[in-house]
Amino acid sequence: KAFETRTEAHRQRAICDNAANGCVISSSVCTVLSIDPFRKAQVQGWTQDLKKRALDIGTVLMVIEWGFRRTQRILVEINECIVNEGGHVSILSEIQLRDSGISMKTDLDLAYDKVADEYSETSSSSSQRKKSKRTKPSHMRPHMTIDGQNIPFVRRDGLLTVKCRKPYPEEVQSMKRFVITRDRPWNPRVYDDKSQTSFEDSVYFQRKPDDDSLPDPDDARNNPMNR
Repeated sequence: KAFETRTEAHRQRAICDNAANGCVISSSVCTVLSIDPFRKAQVQGWTQDLKKRALDIGTVLMVIEWGFRRTQRILVEINECIVNEGGHVSILSEIQLRDSGISMKTDLDLAYDKVADEYSETSSSSSQRKKSKRTKPSHMRPHMTIDGQNIPFVRRDGLLTVKCRKPYPEEVQSMKRFVITRDRPWNPRVYDDKSQTSFEDSVYFQRKPDDDSLPDPDDARNNPMNR
């Protein structure tokens, strides 16, 4: 195919992040299909100075590539995605992808599977062990599965990433699209731990602009749990 021989300056790596509560995709590696005119997003990095405001939320198309010389590719549709206009950072939110049914095997998942297998083998008898022992690949890499295809993560600077780029016009027209996030308003707070009291809702963070003092946490009357 013609587009296989092109040299792209817009290839990047999208980070698979289990600490991000939503997908953020650089405008340089995606084709924007639609934008929500009524909603904007603010993105906060790991320090206070890494902050972007009023970013668009919408639906984008992106090509993920893998394999030797990037011979394998897939066109993904990402709904409820923050478009990082002018930026070069793309993040695939692990919780948002899992919420959409995308199967993922990160280092933590593989470590858990290994412990579970070892426990299963040691807790069963030798005869049962021979029958129940699964055939496992000699080397399982972290990956995500889309439509039965295992897409391996590539480790860069200690992070799990995938190779991505902007789709060509003919790819948008001819390739099958695989939806990896739900087409409905994304609210990561549905996964919040309901048993925990929000610090932001406690009286310790509720003070008037002209009040420089905070309630004494040792005073039982100021404890929100006693009200």
